[in-house]
Amino acid sequence: MIPVSSASSAGKQPAGRTLITVLIYLGAAVGLVIAAVLIMFFRMTKSFEPRAFRVPSDSMCPTICLNERVIVGMDAFNARAPERGDVILFTHPPGGQRFLKRVVAVGGDKIAPGPANTILVNGKAVAWPDVCGEPLRNTAPSAEPITFLALTVPKDSFFVVGDNLNQSLDSRYEGYGFVQRDQVQGQALLIYWSPGRSRIGCPVR
Repeated sequence: MIPVSSASSAGKQPAGRTLITVLIYLGAAVGLVIAAVLIMFFRMTKSFEPRAFRVPSDSMCPTICLNERVIVGMDAFNARAPERGDVILFTHPPGGQRFLKRVVAVGGDKIAPGPANTILVNGKAVAWPDVCGEPLRNTAPSAEPITFLALTVPKDSFFVVGDNLNQSLDSRYEGYGFVQRDQVQGQALLIYWSPGRSRIGCPVR
């Protein structure tokens, strides 16, 4: 006797195999989108020496949060010095651990704590960038006042802070001090992976 298959069942694939196929194609599509975003981004930023880093703390959250992965342009400052607002990768102390922090003041700037937990640079409050996507970490502002001594930043030095001011060890604290030009290694450019999907592809501003 010859076995007979109905027309409705002859073309069917097992449900598990179909799901695996869909996931493979979905993963490939996501990979292509991420690759396209990275290519376009590097063309715009003109960075030809990108490196990937995992962020181990929330000191820069909500800009960059715990366990997010960022692309750093290691050649970003080959032709220029860091400027106010740049998020830089540097070693501290020189030759030691790497950190990501925001430059809020450069050589010659006068910096001081301001009212309502603000930081004043040359008499004006530092403006923080808009948040990209929806960070998964809790970064509600703390009532703890921001305190440090008013000072003038020396030449070829940078005053850096973490955007999460109440959970960041940075230039406000004695013993940490300024970042020197020769400690700077690159500029944070892009979040290429995050536990929160809305953050993937966010530029670091």
